[in-house]
Amino acid sequence: LQETASAEALAGAVSLLDRGVKTKLVYPTGSEKPVNGNGHMPKSDLISAIVLVVFGLLMLGAVIPSQTSDGGDASISPALLPQICATAITGLAAILAVRAWRKLTRGEAAGQSVAASEWLACAVVVAAVSLAVILFLWVNPALAAAVLIAGLMVFMGERRWWLIIALPAVLITGTWALFTQVLGTAIG
Repeated sequence: LQETASAEALAGAVSLLDRGVKTKLVYPTGSEKPVNGNGHMPKSDLISAIVLVVFGLLMLGAVIPSQTSDGGDASISPALLPQICATAITGLAAILAVRAWRKLTRGEAAGQSVAASEWLACAVVVAAVSLAVILFLWVNPALAAAVLIAGLMVFMGERRWWLIIALPAVLITGTWALFTQVLGTAIG
């Protein structure tokens, strides 16, 4: 009986759509447009895109030229891969900005409201990477990698100690073997 009622409701909805009847999507707030806690539509995609475009342009214009060399006799400049990555980030962010702007001009939400827990997770990741950079520069690259990997595993909820110890050990040993034994270069 319930399956028949569901099938009839679906058939009725399809016939309404076939006849061109417009339906409205009503959000939990009771409005037809999504709003965040402040009563404004979320603009997270637009804000993120603008930040990434500025970041990419800063990388392309200032950071990459000041941190890489011309390459000397090398056929490929050391700046090539960073320039490709920064150009891709900037281009994709520009596309995201245009799409978000179009959504906002049509009265639609461009993104979602970001929960406080997500901001906290972002801050923890930034702090973990900052600690790893400090350990890399002043203590030991292997310790920096181990602290970064194991710390983020624990933060994300991993509680199996054998995995928290084994995964960084395997990754660090494998990286060491790749660079020193296979490629013949030094690390750190």
